[in-house]
Amino acid sequence: MDTIKRVGLAFLLTLGCGATQEKPLSKSEREIQFGQCLAEKAVMYGASWCMPCKEQKKTLGEGWNYLKHKYVDCDGTEVEEQLCDDKDIKYFPTWEIDETFYEGYQTIEELSQFSGCKY
Repeated sequence: MDTIKRVGLAFLLTLGCGATQEKPLSKSEREIQFGQCLAEKAVMYGASWCMPCKEQKKTLGEGWNYLKHKYVDCDGTEVEEQLCDDKDIKYFPTWEIDETFYEGYQTIEELSQFSGCKY
């Protein structure tokens, strides 16, 4: 086999071995992936009347759907209120990530840094 044929064959084999580029995730896909990861590591404490809590949920977009079950409404049921008292939650929202508490609204970048979840 001559050199030109070998180079051509090597090139074709490289193309067939996964040298293609991955399609970037859409915003919705990133939000979902981030929400799924965050749901494994975090709890958000808030209150129904809390405007920063509402903004925090909006910031998470479709990812919030995966965190709903990890949300504690400190102005909700007696059990939730007791949990907030036990955790000494005083500011809303408050995030608990790996046993560390972060008070106030957090950006996606901050939540990513605190949790290790990629956005």
